[in-house]
Order: sequence, then structure tokens, then C-alpha cells
Amino acid sequence: MKSSFYLLWPTVISKVRSAQSLLLASLGLFGTSVAGRLILLRYARHSEVAIFTNTIARLDPLALGIVIAVLARSRHNSFTWLARGVLLAVGITTWLIAGHYFSMTPVFMLVGYPAMAIGAGLIFLSALGSGVAPSWARYLGKISYGLYVYHLLGLYIVQKGIGGYARNFHKFLVFWWGGLAL
Repeated sequence: MKSSFYLLWPTVISKVRSAQSLLLASLGLFGTSVAGRLILLRYARHSEVAIFTNTIARLDPLALGIVIAVLARSRHNSFTWLARGVLLAVGITTWLIAGHYFSMTPVFMLVGYPAMAIGAGLIFLSALGSGVAPSWARYLGKISYGLYVYHLLGLYIVQKGIGGYARNFHKFLVFWWGGLAL
């Protein structure tokens, strides 16, 4: 279902060029995700699964990514190492606190899920433009959309190649590395 976002968002980008409009669209996506989670919490039979797998209920990380992309495009982000450390520490702390209070309640739906997205955004910002990422990680970041689109095919191939899902990490690495060599 998230692929529908990736199919529609380029159209939005092509029609809406101003940073302010993109930030407003991001705010709308964020509000939609909160409303979607509350509706699923109230009406879905298995609300935990429905919330976790529903694109509408999980738009807040995508909305935050849009905000970071818009702001990064308009500014040169050169954080000091101290600022990067603070961003990393606050992001990890946010994750730990939100994870500690995880529950399927309306309060967590309104605060916890967005907090996890904000923590991830802070961790991402702590590394953005730092140059510490190895070249293979930067390459995977550049092709991540393609990796996302083809991940089900990849899982199917892994399942057939090693006789099940990658429970044994070493088997997965051998199979994956062999696939890259082809």
C-alpha cells in the first residue's frame, strides 16, 4: 500500500514547487496519519496489525522525511560534532522513551508513533552531511526506492534460495552476496 504514496507523491511534487506548500502538504499528511490511527484503533478488528501495516496510519514518518528534505534543500546543514551528538542522543532517547510506553491506546497513537518518527528524524539529521557513512551505505541510500519496490521479490528469492526466511544471518549474507556477484 505504501507504494501508492510513492506513485502519487511525484505528481504532487511536480505540481507544487514552493517549499511552504510542500511543508503544508506534509502537515496534512501528518494529521491524516493521526486520524487514520485513531479510526483504526476504534474500528479495526486487529487494530495493532491494521495500524502497523496501513499506509494512511503510517504517513507521519513520510511527512517528517518530506520536512527534512525541504529544509535540507533550502539550507546548508553543517552541524558541529557537538550538535550531531546532541541530535543523536535526543533521537535515541526519544525512541527509548516511546518504546518504553508502547501500548495501543489513543494517547500512544497521538504521541508515541509521531515520537518514534521524530526520533528517527533526529538520528538521521545527526548523520546528514557528516561524511562518516561508508560509500556502500550512501549507495544503498541512493537506490533505496528501488530496493523498497523490489523487496517482496527479494524476500521471495531469499525464501526459495535458502529454504525459508533468513533466520540464519550467515546464510542470508552468503545468498545475498552471491546475488550481487551475478
